[in-house]
Amino acid sequence: MTVEMWMGLGIIVAIVGFVLWKTALNLRAKGNRNAGMFSTIAWLLIMVGVMITFSFFRVKYLS
Repeated sequence: MTVEMWMGLGIIVAIVGFVLWKTALNLRAKGNRNAGMFSTIAWLLIMVGVMITFSFFRVKYLS
């Protein structure tokens, strides 16, 4: 995969994490017990997406 493809994958993973996080906020507001699990998975996806994107951005443009 090229650097641009990895950066795009990182952005997509971060967006999916953000959508999951917003879902977790809705679940928490409704008192659902699974909100903590959704929130944890969402934050992990956001962090992994940001790390992938920044790592390959650094390789492509800052080296």
